[in-house]
Amino acid sequence: MPYYAIVIVPTELNYQQSIVSVMKAISELFSLGYEVYYSLEPFTLKVKETIISSSYKWFSRCFGINTLIIPISESEDLDLILQVAEKHGVNMAYSHERLWIKGRKLKFLCIGKFKNVPKNVTETVLSMGFNVSPDKDYPNISTLNNFLVFSYNNNEIFRKYFYLEEKVSVENIYVKKPWHTLVYGVNFNKVYEKLLGTRIQLHKCHNRYLEPLVLANNEYPLLIEDISNNAVFLYLHFQAGSHTEKLLANILLYMSSTQVRLHL
Repeated sequence: MPYYAIVIVPTELNYQQSIVSVMKAISELFSLGYEVYYSLEPFTLKVKETIISSSYKWFSRCFGINTLIIPISESEDLDLILQVAEKHGVNMAYSHERLWIKGRKLKFLCIGKFKNVPKNVTETVLSMGFNVSPDKDYPNISTLNNFLVFSYNNNEIFRKYFYLEEKVSVENIYVKKPWHTLVYGVNFNKVYEKLLGTRIQLHKCHNRYLEPLVLANNEYPLLIEDISNNAVFLYLHFQAGSHTEKLLANILLYMSSTQVRLHL
């Protein structure tokens, strides 16, 4: 169907004052019935930016992976969305051009349940606008063997995994796939800054369905995607901050969406 405009919400930390505020705004718009997508590849559009209620001239801008996208049908929709953006202090842009990219479509903003999850993680997730609904098939957040686990399945399935546990010196942390939607835009040295130069217990995984995305010392994983069971493992002992909020937003958006081809 033809759209009046496409609203674009960048999620880069240097563009937004708060990722939590971005998620709050998206949660409010999603609850009002707007479709929400996000990009899996960079794209360029001619846009007009709205930086906290101040509009700028039209210009071409490149947007990165995990940029949120909201198609709208009427000019009144644009006015409402800009009001929501101003209320939450979120920077947005909009365009009247067409868009064809790979992306993901948001299906819900709910968590099934929290199980033994650190208080700061629970508070951050709830402050982003996620609801808790244990009666339906939503992703759960739990802890297992020093990992924060995001999964649709019961934790019993994780007993089949074999981990070699060893204390190692975390001299460097690097992203194995920097363009992956789960890790894009996150500085993991900031997330795990307390681990640098210390001796901690990490995990070497032996399972062909586990894909290590962030590694310490070129070997021990800090973030893992379980491809076969649609789950994400995140090493638990991270330093709270804006990069942690971005990381949690990446994971939760991924777990709450399905891959699509955007033709807007």
